[in-house]
Amino acid sequence: MSRNTTITILILSAMAMMVESARGVKIADITHIQGQRHNTLMTIGLVVGLNGTGDGGKFMPAIKPLASFLNHMGDPIMDPAELKDTKNVALVSVEAVIGENGAREGQMLDIAISAIGSAKSLQGGRLLLTPLLGPNKADQTIYALARGPVFVDANNPTTGIIKNGATMEVDVINNYIQEDALTLVISDSHAAWSMASTIAMTINEAVSVQHTQVQCAQAMDPKNVIVMIPQNELRDPARFIAWIQSLPLLMPEKVAQVTINARNGTIVSDGNVTISPVTISYKGITLSTESLVKKLRDDAEKKNQIFEMPEYIDLNLLIDAMNYLAIPVDDRISIIRELARSGNLQGQLVEQL
Repeated sequence: MSRNTTITILILSAMAMMVESARGVKIADITHIQGQRHNTLMTIGLVVGLNGTGDGGKFMPAIKPLASFLNHMGDPIMDPAELKDTKNVALVSVEAVIGENGAREGQMLDIAISAIGSAKSLQGGRLLLTPLLGPNKADQTIYALARGPVFVDANNPTTGIIKNGATMEVDVINNYIQEDALTLVISDSHAAWSMASTIAMTINEAVSVQHTQVQCAQAMDPKNVIVMIPQNELRDPARFIAWIQSLPLLMPEKVAQVTINARNGTIVSDGNVTISPVTISYKGITLSTESLVKKLRDDAEKKNQIFEMPEYIDLNLLIDAMNYLAIPVDDRISIIRELARSGNLQGQLVEQL
């Protein structure tokens, strides 16, 4: 990454923060309600009509359900060997995802298809009518029925989708309210004791203006806030929930954090991370906070500004210096890790997988 690219990213980040501050942050922006989640339906099925690219008659996991299907349709198969030349059928996994707000009977869902056996392509195939079950093996409820022509992935012909290929057979309604209460779950990037406390305080202050029930929200941990719904709101909880989600938040100061991802070589610092006075020697290169301070002093003198000796140095200055010296990203990440291990990184180091 070039120095100009780094500066551009920092400027864009600052602009994003200004926009965020201008429009304000609402409770709904950084939380979701417990129970508001996606649910996966799955099963195995048969794709037929393939042009000789199926599993073949030697793949018994496909032959057995095919024989069962033919028996069910009134064409009994006495010996699986009768299907030994079958090359137009493939055994596939079938998955559908119910959205976070649930689904109603009759609603259509997209489904994803993936070959399980030795099929070379699902091009031109059609999924036979297949019941979709939930992930819990003990639950034998048929939630949806799937069928239809498979549209394969151009880069991987053994996978594909069927748009609106599944029809819901039952309602799936999420349960948000338990014992007259709901739980607000804070997003991972904002979860902190200060944030949970701020959300609870914001709700309590707003509710106290309209209701006699002052303390209805309580922070349980850095990620969860329980909200008791006032008695006179239980008849229309949707209105109350929408109202508290729309409440503006005075965002608490975030914990200084730098996030690294060694897999794709990214380093993201929130601008609040600093380093203690330190000298870094790495693969023949020496960097010191003293040299970084000198640069700050020189910049201040050029602008005729008064220079104040900082107690800590912004990590972004070190990142800029490593970028200027063309230190490889892997080495930059290693240096930041060592700073954290030695206690010289004043902030939280987060490593993404």
